[in-house]
Amino acid sequence: MIGEYASNENQDSLNLIQNFMLIQGLYLFGVFDGHGNHGHEISNNARHFIPSFIHYREIEKAMDKKRKNLNTIMNSLIVSNEMGGYRNMNIIKYLYEKFTINPQDLLLAKCNNFNEISELLKEAFKMAQNNLINNMKTIDSKESGTTVCLNILSGKYLFVANAGDSRSLLCSYSNIKKIWTSHQLTKDHKPNEPDEQNRIISKGGNRFGKT
Repeated sequence: MIGEYASNENQDSLNLIQNFMLIQGLYLFGVFDGHGNHGHEISNNARHFIPSFIHYREIEKAMDKKRKNLNTIMNSLIVSNEMGGYRNMNIIKYLYEKFTINPQDLLLAKCNNFNEISELLKEAFKMAQNNLINNMKTIDSKESGTTVCLNILSGKYLFVANAGDSRSLLCSYSNIKKIWTSHQLTKDHKPNEPDEQNRIISKGGNRFGKT
C-alpha cells in the first residue's frame, strides 16, 4: 500500500545491532521506510518489535517448560529495545541469568537449520503486522505502513528478509579489476508490478496513491 503524507518528517528508521542476543559476532541490520501520515510511527514500531520478537522466540525455544514467564520476557525485551536496546544489555543479561539461558544454544548462534531460521523471520514479519493491527487505537495504520529490509549476519552466513521496496545489496571488490560490484539480494515488492498488484488485490487490499 502506498500512502501520501503532508509533512516533510523523516519516516525512516534503522537497526544496527552488534552481538545481537549477546551472541558474539552476530549482527542485525534493518531498514524501515515508513509511508503515509503515520509512517514514522509505524517504521519505529517495527524497528523495535521485530528484533524483540526474534529474540523472544529464540528464548521461548530455549526455555522449554518455563513458559509461564514468556509474557514478562517479551515485555522486557521491548522495553529494553525502547531504552536504547542492545546498547544497554542489562535487561538481557538479567533474563539469561534468571532463566539459565546460554545464548550459544540459540538457533541463530548455531546456524544449523536454515529452514527454521527462514520460518522464524517470516513469523517475525507476520507478528509485526498483527501487532500494528491490534494497536490501531495507538497507531493508525489503516493508510500508513512501512517497508522492512532485514539482514542478519553470522560468520559466513547472511540471512535476508524483506517486505516492500527497501532492498539489500551485497558489494564485493575485485583485486584484479580494481572495481566494486554490487549484487541485489532482495526483490522489490512494488505495487505497480503486476504480480505484486495481483497479490495485494487477492488478499482484499487496495492499491492507490503515487508509485
